[in-house]
Amino acid sequence: MKNSLTAIFLVVVLLITTRQYLHSGLPYTHDGENHVARFANYKLALKEGQLPPRFAPNLMNRYGYPVFNFNYPLPSIVSLPFSILKIPYVTSFKLIMILAVLGGLLGVLQLAKVYQVPFSSKIMALGIYGLNPYLMSAILFRGSIGEVLVIGLIPWLWWFIRHCREESYTKVSVLGALLSAAFFLSHNVGVLLVTPLLLVIAVVTLRDSRDGWKRLFVSVGLGAFLSLWFWLPALFEKSLIVLDQAGLSNSAILHFPTTLQLLFAPMTFGFSYPGTVDSLSFTLGLAQIMVLVVGSIILIKRSLSSGKVSVLPAMLLLLIVGLVLGQTVLSAFGWNTLPLVRFIQFPWRLSLAIAPLLAGLVLLQFRYWPKSTQISLAGLLILQAFYFSRLKPVDYRYATNIDYESFSQSTTTANENLPKSFTYQEISDWQPTAQILEGQGEASMQYWKGSDRQYTLKLQSESIIVEPTMLFAGWETKVTKNNSVSKVEYLDTEIVQGRLSYRLPAGEYLVRSRFTQWTVPRIIGNGISLVGLLVLISVGYAQFIKRKQRALKG
Repeated sequence: MKNSLTAIFLVVVLLITTRQYLHSGLPYTHDGENHVARFANYKLALKEGQLPPRFAPNLMNRYGYPVFNFNYPLPSIVSLPFSILKIPYVTSFKLIMILAVLGGLLGVLQLAKVYQVPFSSKIMALGIYGLNPYLMSAILFRGSIGEVLVIGLIPWLWWFIRHCREESYTKVSVLGALLSAAFFLSHNVGVLLVTPLLLVIAVVTLRDSRDGWKRLFVSVGLGAFLSLWFWLPALFEKSLIVLDQAGLSNSAILHFPTTLQLLFAPMTFGFSYPGTVDSLSFTLGLAQIMVLVVGSIILIKRSLSSGKVSVLPAMLLLLIVGLVLGQTVLSAFGWNTLPLVRFIQFPWRLSLAIAPLLAGLVLLQFRYWPKSTQISLAGLLILQAFYFSRLKPVDYRYATNIDYESFSQSTTTANENLPKSFTYQEISDWQPTAQILEGQGEASMQYWKGSDRQYTLKLQSESIIVEPTMLFAGWETKVTKNNSVSKVEYLDTEIVQGRLSYRLPAGEYLVRSRFTQWTVPRIIGNGISLVGLLVLISVGYAQFIKRKQRALKG
């Protein structure tokens, strides 16, 4: 009976949180349409031979854009099976959002099983996790699929950390490595923010388990290896783009929420503006605030009565308070001085991890709450559920797969992945052909793809040839003349303005330009990840054989 009620409650929370994604159109959000366009370009890049995809071939009006080299690839990777099944990109986006929330709720249930909590604690934890203003805003108003995936992964990562204490646990966990790899690829800012929090949970959970640390270190290390194909190029090639100079990376202290916004701001679609006037909601949620306040009181009372401090609840409360205070002007010094913090861009993003941590706190503490306080929390969650059930997106958009495959924008807020050398403005002039910029001659196209093209040149004089493509590390152009193949050197001049361009003397040439993986960070990252994948497959196969042998003996 209790299992059935838990399942019903889970479905209700899931429907309240994601019901707008059951509509035929795509809710109008900050980033939803951008992610759908990335899905389309990820599939196209893969079909054109990019493995892994790094350069979106059709963005920026087909001039291309290296968004996949720097922005979290997990949502696009997860979309590929749906694309293979011919499911529209919009439907894929909505399904991934729904599955991410469902996965997070199931992760909370797994945590509840590990900590062996009563039914009421389990239900309240599901409510605190799912009826979460930040999660609701990320789904309904911001369309931030990467953040929703991070929120969905946090309970499972916590469960995995706790599971490492088990004596019967294998030395290398295939599931732990896959969870870690998925997390590292889920959202750049989410990884930056959540990793220290998980490390604190690991220190508290495994403080007396040397074997647990070994299991965690090996499995997470393998997961890190599986993600280096993305992280090494993203970090070491960052100097090639304008990210560090982008306004959003340098204006975090202008986006502190006020106390009233954190406590009482209504849930609305809007934006975060510099200063104290915003149209986007940053509220923490009254039920979530109640858990924080009552949890602190319960911790103090139980510590005074027993003379001992419950370490994990205490650390969770400290982390949550730190995340709340980190969003206020009181933390301005830290935002100005701590390394990497500015890449979080908005202080209110710290709320991303608050509800999952509060759900864990409920699992650990709720049984000790007075009955009247338990009922009060249940009442607040019911009110919050009713309020969320009445929220609607500001509009819906209707577009086809072709619309997203020919998406003409960059999919990033401030074009922060733009190569520093690309200053060309007239991208509306795109044509699938090379142009003789200086000199005399003609080009005859054989085929043209965003990641690969081939054509012939007949030049009557020394000429500068330009392809309507954004030049970025990894492009390679080879010319064949009289059965001799050579690689051209690209030009970086004022007239070229960051396009793929080169100079050739008079003559007839066969030219092929294609985007490659041939940069040092990509070669190293791809190689390490390939080794990690082979190790994972080997370990998984060995564990499968052992289980099969045990089953036969049994």
